[in-house]
Amino acid sequence: MDQQPATPTAGDFYTARWGVEQTNVDLYEVTRASTRSVWLRAIETDTQPQAGMTYRATPRPGAYRGHEFRRKLHPEAGVQNGPGEWAHPWEGEPMRDSTYA
Repeated sequence: MDQQPATPTAGDFYTARWGVEQTNVDLYEVTRASTRSVWLRAIETDTQPQAGMTYRATPRPGAYRGHEFRRKLHPEAGVQNGPGEWAHPWEGEPMRDSTYA
C-alpha cells in the first residue's frame, strides 16, 4: 500500500538549492498549509564556515526576509518556486552552501 506524503505544517522548512559555479541555498519557513497549497516566507540562515569558500547552513526560525507567498503543493516534488526552481522539505541536516569571491 502506497503511503501519501505528509501535509506540511506551520514551522516546517523547505529548501531550494541552485547555482552554476557555486551552490546557493534558499530556505523557507511554512507559515500555513492545506492539502493543495503551502504558504512560505524566505528566512535567514545560521552558518558555520567550512573549508575554502563553503559553509553549512541551517534555518533560523522566524527570521523572515520578505512577504508570505503561496505555492501549489506537489506532494511528490515539493513546491515550484519559479521556472526550473523547486523547493523540497528540509531533511534536518545542515546544508552545504558556498560563496564566490
